[in-house]
Amino acid sequence: MTARQLALRTGIGEGRISDYLSGRHTPGSAQLLRMLAATGHGLRVVPNPDANGRVNERFAVSDADRTVLARQAAALREIETDDEGTAEWRARRIEEADADRTRHRIPPLKTEPELHRRARDLGLLRR
Repeated sequence: MTARQLALRTGIGEGRISDYLSGRHTPGSAQLLRMLAATGHGLRVVPNPDANGRVNERFAVSDADRTVLARQAAALREIETDDEGTAEWRARRIEEADADRTRHRIPPLKTEPELHRRARDLGLLRR
């Protein structure tokens, strides 16, 4: 997968993806989870006991972090659906994609068939 394809799948700018890949920047947890999900991977945090079987509490995930991760996982599950949404919802997604494309000086898609054709060309559609 190219940085451009990952950027399109995640909504993270291609330049920022390049920064992550080169080590110039480190992604936050939200960006990391989006990139993992876009590549078909996930993240599971598990305790790593020492030689005596004890877990160092400094590395344990806090309740607040668990809440944030659970909320992010729920949002990702909601995104990963085959529900096509309402016509208004789909139109809004196209508007958002076109606004992002405009920011990156890429011509807008404008119509739903164009969006699907482009997604199909990039291998982003599951159907």
